[in-house]
Amino acid sequence: MVKIYCPAEHMQSHINTFNSGELRQDIHISQYPNATIAVDYAWRAFGVLDTHGRFVSESNSYRYNDATHQRRPPASCARHAKYYDCDAIYCGRSMCFHFGHFLIEGLARVWPALNKKYTDAKLVFIHNPHSPIPVYAVELLKLLGVWDQVMMIAEPARFRCVYVPMQSQVISYYASDIQSAVYRTIASATPDTEKYDKIYLSRVKMARGKVYGEEQIQRIFEKNGYKIIYPETLDIHQQISLVKNCTHLAGCAGTALHLAVFMRPGGTVIQIKRNTGG
Repeated sequence: MVKIYCPAEHMQSHINTFNSGELRQDIHISQYPNATIAVDYAWRAFGVLDTHGRFVSESNSYRYNDATHQRRPPASCARHAKYYDCDAIYCGRSMCFHFGHFLIEGLARVWPALNKKYTDAKLVFIHNPHSPIPVYAVELLKLLGVWDQVMMIAEPARFRCVYVPMQSQVISYYASDIQSAVYRTIASATPDTEKYDKIYLSRVKMARGKVYGEEQIQRIFEKNGYKIIYPETLDIHQQISLVKNCTHLAGCAGTALHLAVFMRPGGTVIQIKRNTGG
């Protein structure tokens, strides 16, 4: 159940946002023999090309009510692709430059790895070669038990067979139980540390993105039994452990609250909207 507290003039827009999402059960996977996972950084294009060089529509990446946000790579990418004699699971852009987007979008195609059928397939992410892979991304993939299968590419690569999973969730559009299984697997693999029933995730110690007046807000939560946590001072294992064991999670809107995906069912999340307007 969702409760919204806001000025009356903004209520309907928030209700519309929540009502636009759905829980989908039709998440599926397609396969393409001798296909290419294509990358063309000059055009910011990526996706899968079949054995004839045709773009595979299932490799489109969607955000916000089905609006695609990628350019289709040219057929020429397939002609210059290096061949790998193994199967691949297409995972799209890694998105690991941003913690929240990596959790919600970067991991949206890894779900086949939970099936033993795909144990030997590479999990292929498209990743900017000039950007180091953040520690949190490596650790999350290790907790999921798939790091040894991960392959980051910045150039076209052709595989014996490319599996193209449907995105298991799309921001503001839909979610699925199969993505919940990904988060449960990560949470279950995370060792327990400290436990608190009520946690407030503070942005006060962040170098950027601070919220005006948050010190006063978090004091109110602290008086109501919430433990104040500064996520950026903890490693990813500690963050997940704290959140998976709490029953109430609060904080200002932002990256840290994405950790709510690791909470057990039935928990309460309190998000304080921090942007102006709307």
